[in-house]
Amino acid sequence: MIGIGEMDSVVTVTKYIVTQNNSTGRIEKSINNTVEKWAKVEQLSESRALINSGISYTQAYKITALYEVGASTETTSTITLPTGDVLAISGVVKKDIGRLWVEEITAYTNE
Repeated sequence: MIGIGEMDSVVTVTKYIVTQNNSTGRIEKSINNTVEKWAKVEQLSESRALINSGISYTQAYKITALYEVGASTETTSTITLPTGDVLAISGVVKKDIGRLWVEEITAYTNE
């Protein structure tokens, strides 16, 4: 179980909105909003390809952050680490840890 004191990094979650341009028919992606969250960042592995999922990455991370109503993390979002690395999110699981809810996020760097 994670404690609040272990959340020692500030990550930035960027949410996007995807629209289709009526004139050109092109799909456009723009930033909807950004939220900073305290989190525990753990590097899981390096340089791997998940053939069945079609994912190849240089680093995988498990990020545990406090769950915020109205600012939940989605798989269409990205996470920017304090190092400046931008991660694609592959999964988010909400967990109850007593009086608090946290999000366990699995994310990857893109190759």
